[in-house]
Amino acid sequence: MSERNQGMFITVEGTDGAGKTTVLESIRGVLHSQVAAQYAPIFTREPGGTEFGELIRSDVLTHRGMDKPSTVTELLCMLASRNHHLEHLIMPALVVDRMVVCSRFNDSTRVLQGVLGGAGELIQNLSRLDEFKFLRHRPDITFFIDVDDEVAAARLKVQGDDDRLGEKWQQFSRLSQTWRQHMRLAEFHPSIAHGPSKIIRINGDQSKQAMTDECLDKLSSAMVCFRERTPMQQSFFEKMCDL
Repeated sequence: MSERNQGMFITVEGTDGAGKTTVLESIRGVLHSQVAAQYAPIFTREPGGTEFGELIRSDVLTHRGMDKPSTVTELLCMLASRNHHLEHLIMPALVVDRMVVCSRFNDSTRVLQGVLGGAGELIQNLSRLDEFKFLRHRPDITFFIDVDDEVAAARLKVQGDDDRLGEKWQQFSRLSQTWRQHMRLAEFHPSIAHGPSKIIRINGDQSKQAMTDECLDKLSSAMVCFRERTPMQQSFFEKMCDL
């Protein structure tokens, strides 16, 4: 595997109700207008992204009652879906210079099944194995939507979100804190294959238009830096230090 992706791999992370759909729509608009047709971006999601992955997604999301899978079972389902996703969609696109934008990736697994689900040690042990090297795969850019727990909760009540993936309504405060702590740490953990991803913070407390404007501005700068192989000026961690 090369030192970095040939195409550009972007992920969008954050708790439910943060505004991932708004950010994804903003990214879609920029890329479809600026990227040549032969390098047209692929938009995908996790769990899912492939026919096999969508079957796993459907099974995990529908078994939330008495037959709810354990954290370990859910984790293994997520990892099976991700490995298949990388092998059959993400990597084949990146090696021919396509751009891939994915809603949720390894960061979600480490937060949801790892920190909150209690399987963090298991994930760390698995990530050391060659068979699970995809757990060390980091995107080039990660947009992290940082949102106040009350704002996210209010949005979910209005939108009727059905994609909670194990997050409970009463956990919003812990979720927000856990996501922030994870993203601070993630920026300082180089991937064996690709080095550290650059994490871009988006203020999820803003209006939809304000979030869109912020995303467009930061994505444009990130694309220039990626093409020129130059570092971006400000990281997520540096932004948090300024707050």
